[in-house]
Amino acid sequence: MRVPASLSGNKMSAQTWPVQPPAQWRHLGAESSRPATPRLVSDSWSVPCLGLASWLWLSSLAQIDPLKMTDFGLLSILPPSFYCSLSILTLSFVIAVSRPRLCAWALLCHVILLILIIHATPPLLYTTIRYSWAWKHVGMVDYITRNSTVDPFISNMAAYHNWPGFFALSAMLVEQLGLKDAIPIALWSQPLFNLLDFPALMVLFRALTSSRRTAWLALWVFYLTNWVGQDYFAPQALAFFFYLVVIGICLTWFRSPIGSGDGAARPRPWLPGRWLAYLCQRAAQIEPPDAPAGMAQLVGLVVILLLCMTAIVASHQLTPFVLTGALAALVALGRCRLTALPLLLGVMTGAWLCFPALPFFAASVVHSLLDSFGALVDNTTSSLHDLSKASYGQSVVARIGRLFTVAVWGLAALGAVTRLCVGRVDLTLAILALLPFGLLVGNSYDGEMLFRVYLFSLPFMACSIAKLLRPMLEWQRRWSVAGTSLFSAVLTSGLLFAYYGHDHQYYFTPDEVAASAVIYGNARPGSLLVSGSRNFPKLYKNYDSFTFVPLSTEPPESQARVIADPVNELASWLDHPGYAQAFVLITRSQMVMADELGDEMPPGSLQKIEQALRRSPLFKLYYDGRDAHVFMLAGKPQAQGRP
Repeated sequence: MRVPASLSGNKMSAQTWPVQPPAQWRHLGAESSRPATPRLVSDSWSVPCLGLASWLWLSSLAQIDPLKMTDFGLLSILPPSFYCSLSILTLSFVIAVSRPRLCAWALLCHVILLILIIHATPPLLYTTIRYSWAWKHVGMVDYITRNSTVDPFISNMAAYHNWPGFFALSAMLVEQLGLKDAIPIALWSQPLFNLLDFPALMVLFRALTSSRRTAWLALWVFYLTNWVGQDYFAPQALAFFFYLVVIGICLTWFRSPIGSGDGAARPRPWLPGRWLAYLCQRAAQIEPPDAPAGMAQLVGLVVILLLCMTAIVASHQLTPFVLTGALAALVALGRCRLTALPLLLGVMTGAWLCFPALPFFAASVVHSLLDSFGALVDNTTSSLHDLSKASYGQSVVARIGRLFTVAVWGLAALGAVTRLCVGRVDLTLAILALLPFGLLVGNSYDGEMLFRVYLFSLPFMACSIAKLLRPMLEWQRRWSVAGTSLFSAVLTSGLLFAYYGHDHQYYFTPDEVAASAVIYGNARPGSLLVSGSRNFPKLYKNYDSFTFVPLSTEPPESQARVIADPVNELASWLDHPGYAQAFVLITRSQMVMADELGDEMPPGSLQKIEQALRRSPLFKLYYDGRDAHVFMLAGKPQAQGRP
């Protein structure tokens, strides 16, 4: 087997690797040397397969009624034609990626259609924004649009005002498109962000492997395992895209020269241990060469890197630390020639914390870090619900999601071990995959750290899994195609459970949106809004005019008093003279989350509160819809307008 030309100066033979794997393992770590076999089908066969999968998917949407969802989420109402479309698409992709000569356009169309089926289905079905937390991001864009500035000292959603880059960009986009708010952008953000990630991922995967087949497999695996929902209308989605761009550029155009001769990549002398030096040398001998670039192109790439880093620092609290660690590791292991890049990003991050974000950092972040630093178990388990209180469907969905996550990590580890058995050391891949797990030591990130760890490690985990699958496809046997298709089907099943299984809570009906619009559009500044929980279209307009109190986040003793005597307890809250107006909002989605999860409020609590307020003469209905109810005190003044 031949080696890169840059190794030809080594003392070892330029024609063979220094370590020859056993014959029975040799096919696992190398490109197939067997002669090309006839194609199973021609390239044109992809066209009818793609057309049939698209038709089945689109036709299945007309058969779905979101109001009929159960505690199994969207899975409970997907028709057989939806699953048939994914099955046909999967089989067609596996056949296309197993051919001796890959057809790029066919593979491209398969991955794009997969993205659309998975991520465009919710906006096409719901016509309202998925996830309650996406609505408050719309509210942050509304604030910037109205005020043309941010308030770092504001009490509600202060973090967004201290890292406003994403919201400022969204506000500019809203104004340029002539939209009245960011709702249309937020509605389609998940398919758009996933399509945006596509080219960045391809650059990254081509830098991590010299095999085009592995790169396409890695893309496929990534989109079949990305279930954590961090691709919605949020700073994390944009920061993650820039994270992929920076790592991809560094590994493609600024990789240190390969080999052990003059100018070769060597581990830094301060790295401990001969074993690490040996691993670095072995890894350098098998990684793909640099992409050629002229000086003008390199300067342009450096400018892109600086712009991406600036956008990350100004938009998100967590991503700069992950990226700084990744760049530092690449420099330390001799993988990146831009040795000052991690230091520069660290200085930029520190400067942002010390100046623009100082009010929030000093008041909240430092205290949070001191409380949770080193609490590995607590930081990890804070992301997990107590399934003993959940409904049957949610318990099944959560368990499958956890098993799916562990399986992805396990398969990635198996891929690394398999490569190691044939003398291949994917050190760069391993470091970038494992580095995000260090975040669990630092903070719980409001119960989301485990999800962020999964997200940042996923591209490299997917690449490791793809390297595990590739040799099987290169055998060019029908059973290998069938096995890979079955493997993809198992991943798809795990994705559908983990990604769609909570949609009974994440879906908001037009009536729920209308009830929120009535409050936000007509209430006076300085109003109180009491809601059953945070799970509703919240604070998406004039959010700074409200004091927001969710019952589900109240201390247990306060929550118990409201459940025991909702009329008198809530009347005392709403009658407070410090509020211009006061509302109680109870919606279908709030009841669904309380009943299905059971870890915030006892099941049935919100139904009891809603019925008590409806019967009481102390309260009147300001909005009475099928899925949402807004109450006011009977003696309090009306809002500025009526629904």
